Amino acid sequence: MNAKNITYALAAALVLAAGIFLRVCSTSAFDRLPVEKGKLVPALSFRMGKDETIYANYLGALHLFGVRYYGPLVRAYKSNQEEDPSGKTVEVTVHPLRMTYLLLSLAWLETFHSGTLTALHAISSIAAVLHLLVAGIFAWRLGGKYASLGVLALMAFAPLQICLAQRALVDGFYGFEATLCFWLLWENLRAPNNWWWLAAYAASLVALVMTKEYSAFVVLAFCILMAANHWLKFGAVTLKLLVATVIGPALGVLVLMYFAGGFTGFFDFYILFLKKSHGLDYAIKMQDGPWTRYLLDFLIVSPAILLLAVGRIFQLERDNRPDLFCALFLIASYVPMACVTYGMSLRFAAYWDFPLCWLAWSLLRALSERLFTNRKTVALAVAVVLVCGIEMRDYRRIFVEFDDGKHQIYDPVTENLLQADKILK
Repeated sequence: MNAKNITYALAAALVLAAGIFLRVCSTSAFDRLPVEKGKLVPALSFRMGKDETIYANYLGALHLFGVRYYGPLVRAYKSNQEEDPSGKTVEVTVHPLRMTYLLLSLAWLETFHSGTLTALHAISSIAAVLHLLVAGIFAWRLGGKYASLGVLALMAFAPLQICLAQRALVDGFYGFEATLCFWLLWENLRAPNNWWWLAAYAASLVALVMTKEYSAFVVLAFCILMAANHWLKFGAVTLKLLVATVIGPALGVLVLMYFAGGFTGFFDFYILFLKKSHGLDYAIKMQDGPWTRYLLDFLIVSPAILLLAVGRIFQLERDNRPDLFCALFLIASYVPMACVTYGMSLRFAAYWDFPLCWLAWSLLRALSERLFTNRKTVALAVAVVLVCGIEMRDYRRIFVEFDDGKHQIYDPVTENLLQADKILK
């Protein structure tokens, strides 16, 4: 192994270690125990948000009664959400059909005999670390080892990724699964006759669909990418790949249907959830807005990454397949997600961090080659370090230092982020 390879290995190990540390070490202000009149406020009331509490209750029921209780759990949720004869309604809550996340948390709980919140948090943290690893591998496959190192560094310090790693919520886990599916789609386009890649892609789609209903936007974006392949030539779209793209989500939906009580029960379940969600005060106040909302949120949380990525999109070249692949995926998934009424939150878009970081790194590389011909490697390394520093500053500013005694960032919605930026009071 020569000196360059040793330097690369050490740098990659250092970046990976830093990324893992930031994801498993609790630094969020939301987790900080405040002191009132010299006494600690009970930890349970401050370390669990509303959704986390509900997920923990689901997990506790599954631990007590076993996986066979999953069907009754879904039916109990549906019955609880429906109106009673007096017309009284129950406020909509997160539902139990986020099966992949809950079942893996159940496996952790029963293996290590931990608490429910600990198990949920462990799966979220592990998913965040795996997300980082997948991002590094995917970047290597797209552009080589130095691209892998650059994107790995940008992902390691991504504020949204660090934030979600410290919450017992499904969104960080879902973001990892979506990025995994995105990578496997690329591999299948580049190696169309590899059954291992195809099986992994189909299995990952099953798990994705069983995790969150927003997976429909990811699958839609994949269909658009495969349709655009006719002109952009990312690889080969085979009949096997098309079948896997249909069969994978279909199997996931069939499993969900089984536990929801068949097609009618499944359909009624999601119609009820959608209807109740549109009447939720929190969703109306916090999770709606113009189509530019996600751009604003990312501009607050990751301004350097977003501006670099947008700059690269305006410089796309037809022969740069990796950049086109990431940019088209962003646009194809952004458009439908930005049209959801009362259903927009930055945490739902955690899987956009990888394509944004790839495009940001691509622009930094292009600028270093153009402006620093003789020292382009050094210039690129310095630029990546500076952007990582900006990301770390933004994370501290929003998720660590913003703590006025009443508000800390639990859900990174626009109003909370603007308060952290001192634009709103």
